[in-house]
Amino acid sequence: MSFKIDFFDLMWLAEAVIPPRPIARSACFDSFSDEHYHAMTENERKQFFEHVQKCHGFTLENEQCRHFYARFNPKNQYRVTCLHNGQETVHECYLFNDSYHVTSSRWIPRDYIKSVTRIHDNLDIRP
Repeated sequence: MSFKIDFFDLMWLAEAVIPPRPIARSACFDSFSDEHYHAMTENERKQFFEHVQKCHGFTLENEQCRHFYARFNPKNQYRVTCLHNGQETVHECYLFNDSYHVTSSRWIPRDYIKSVTRIHDNLDIRP
């Protein structure tokens, strides 16, 4: 089952679940980076990023907030080309703790990375 939520309601919801919070609210906050990010337009991502950073309780001292910041920061978006078992795949990732993350709990092992390109300025970055 899926639910539709208005973008501005989503921004209000974000304020209520900024960590540290109980586990259900914490999981909701992670879903912004892991799921909702991909459903937003670039303009919505920028608006959401700017809004959440201004919310009470948002701090880069919290690891979940740092993941959110890394995922939504437009200057931290990368296209990572991987080669694994003869298959080449391309993933849109964000850099977090020196690893290219697909989600907050999934990242690409360095051994599989063939090339990295920053999305917004098309600079080729060697692994």
